[in-house]
Amino acid sequence: ESKNLSILQCSLKWYCSCINNCSSSITSFNLLDFPEGMVVERSSGTLRWTPTVEQADAHRVTVVVSDGYTKDEQSYEVYANHLPTIVSNPPHMGLAGELFKYQVRVDDKNENTKLEYTLLKGPHGMQMDRYGKILWVPKAAQINNNTFEVAVSDGYGTDVQQAKIFVNNAPTIISNPKPVGLTGHSWRYKVATEDLNGDKVAYRSVRLPKYARFDKNKATIEWSPRKNQMGMNDFILMAVDEHGATSTHEFQVHVF
Repeated sequence: ESKNLSILQCSLKWYCSCINNCSSSITSFNLLDFPEGMVVERSSGTLRWTPTVEQADAHRVTVVVSDGYTKDEQSYEVYANHLPTIVSNPPHMGLAGELFKYQVRVDDKNENTKLEYTLLKGPHGMQMDRYGKILWVPKAAQINNNTFEVAVSDGYGTDVQQAKIFVNNAPTIISNPKPVGLTGHSWRYKVATEDLNGDKVAYRSVRLPKYARFDKNKATIEWSPRKNQMGMNDFILMAVDEHGATSTHEFQVHVF
């Protein structure tokens, strides 16, 4: 597309000084050096050109004007600017207490363009370096939806990106199991969690002693340890919220 490139239209003027009965002559404009697609109106000297994406950067233009007897030339450069365009998409989710990273990527067809990145607005603690890299460690108080806005400029034009980040907080285990079990007696434990985002929490077992049964719907463990299980027994459970954030619950039960 060429909508991000300059559209050039200008008029070249040629003047003749007449002394006494000098009559004005018919002048004609022509292009000697010019980029593809540029045209000049031979009678008025008006230049017209719509650069393509491939024609970004500087182009030499030479115009000659003649009245049939003498001629004059003018040479100069025309700079076709391709406006910077943000082509990257930020992650839509972050996790409280963990580093959020986003590298802004820009498409700019001009060579050696110096781009300037600006963080126009964002949550407290978010920073962006001069190369367009955003770093942020969201706090628990910043959970749920956060917005930020970045801009990139090449000195001629600017592109702006607005984005939304959902900050998730992993579920927290708030229950504690009984650390002791007795052989031949039932040992029971119900897992309880807290989720600051208000998500539904699912549970699953990773490691259980033999004969222990875990009900994932009720988040409960039922176990009657046997004599050959006396000593320490390992348990590993996992809590998972709606957005995939997990918390691992590891503990031991000493059986006597």
